[in-house]
Amino acid sequence: MTYFPKDDGQRIPDDLWDAMRVHLPCSPVSVHPLGCHRPRLCDRLVMDAVLFVLRNGCYWNALSLLDLCSSSSAHRRFIEWKRLGFFHRLREVGLLEHGFLKLIDWRWIESESVPVRTPVRRWRMQVSRAVSQSAAPYCQAERTLRVAIYYGSSSGNTERIARMLAGMLHRYRPAVRDVARDGLIDAGRYDLLFLGIPTWNEGQCQPDWWAVWPGLAQLDLSRSRVALFGPGDQFGYPDTYCNAMGMMHALLSQRQVRCLGQWPAAGYRGGSALALCQDGTHFVGLALDEEAQGDQTHRRLQTWVRQVLAECRQLDGGEA
Repeated sequence: MTYFPKDDGQRIPDDLWDAMRVHLPCSPVSVHPLGCHRPRLCDRLVMDAVLFVLRNGCYWNALSLLDLCSSSSAHRRFIEWKRLGFFHRLREVGLLEHGFLKLIDWRWIESESVPVRTPVRRWRMQVSRAVSQSAAPYCQAERTLRVAIYYGSSSGNTERIARMLAGMLHRYRPAVRDVARDGLIDAGRYDLLFLGIPTWNEGQCQPDWWAVWPGLAQLDLSRSRVALFGPGDQFGYPDTYCNAMGMMHALLSQRQVRCLGQWPAAGYRGGSALALCQDGTHFVGLALDEEAQGDQTHRRLQTWVRQVLAECRQLDGGEA
């Protein structure tokens, strides 16, 4: 299953790839005596995987969530390109200033060694070692945070977003549950729940969620924090946009569940009264629109995840 479509914001733009490919070193030719070597993977496919790791600062093994290539293939090709000076050449011709690559910290280029983990991740680890000893209790608590993602999906959009979210949360090893298959199994035992609920037609709840709605109303989430996300159609149904997410928020609020991750309503057209906070300036969760604003999904999701985790930190600090 392909979790990241070609317009997800993670694939190399055509103009950038056309400029990069002319600087790629010649591929080494190795012939197995029995002729049983697998064909060498397409350079563009591997480059998509390498840049995904560099842009997101995740482990190479996070590529298992994508339908690109294996982590070993991507890391092996990354080592090959680095040793042959490919990334140096990109800097010389100014391609590292391209907007698609600006999120990457390129200081590792000067190092003679080849990192086992991603350069961005390695740099973050060095920074974390400089944190004062007083931060250690929180760091330990963050590592042990139990996280799960529950979603319902009919068209595949919400599932794709849930998998994207799981990649961003890989350090917590989140459980990813499809409510159509798993229901709400074990939902009450997680510290942080991400619930993905799309809105159908004129404000209707996605059928899989509706099937477990009675169970959700009875679920004990007193020890959990919940963050909601949901796609909808803000142009086709502006008055009921993300209404299902608002319905879920209303249900959880009645049960005194702590909800995190309110999202600014600026830049959207419309929104259900239930999906918006009382002042109308924020959604009760992350509102997405894969049809009209699919190119913004990844950026919004990254910003929102950081926000939700920061809110968790604040709550932990207040309770400590």
